[in-house]
Amino acid sequence: MERLATIYPGATITGIDIKPTVGRLYRGDTARVTFLQCTADDVARHDPASFDLVVLCDVLHHVRPLERPSLLSAIRRAMVPGGSLAVKDWIISSSPIHWLSWFADRYLTRDDVEFFTPQSMQALLIGAFGPDAVRGKSLVRPWSNNIAYHIRQ
Repeated sequence: MERLATIYPGATITGIDIKPTVGRLYRGDTARVTFLQCTADDVARHDPASFDLVVLCDVLHHVRPLERPSLLSAIRRAMVPGGSLAVKDWIISSSPIHWLSWFADRYLTRDDVEFFTPQSMQALLIGAFGPDAVRGKSLVRPWSNNIAYHIRQ
């Protein structure tokens, strides 16, 4: 979030998490940044169509597969018409970093994680936003199993 605050100096930024430790790693100026312990559905209900940009980074693999469509639906409702969603997450790979990350998520944080294939992630995003919404896809360095999508509503 520090990068977003730097890149968009005039923006108001809201970070949400369902866990009570939301914002604990943020080290920047908090004058324009708010942290809320809530769900995306709470945000969509209280502030519909009010976010120009939503960033979902390394979250989806922690969300139960049956709950993923409702999370993306809430994000869609929270976005302004013409708003953007940047989604970055891990895809399945046989690399050592993938297995170390899976182990850390599964046994250190005790999350029952489920990773995507590029096809399953794109299908999920198309299902939530429509076939014309996916504007871009790319692998994100340094790991070959980081994938990002740009969605435009």
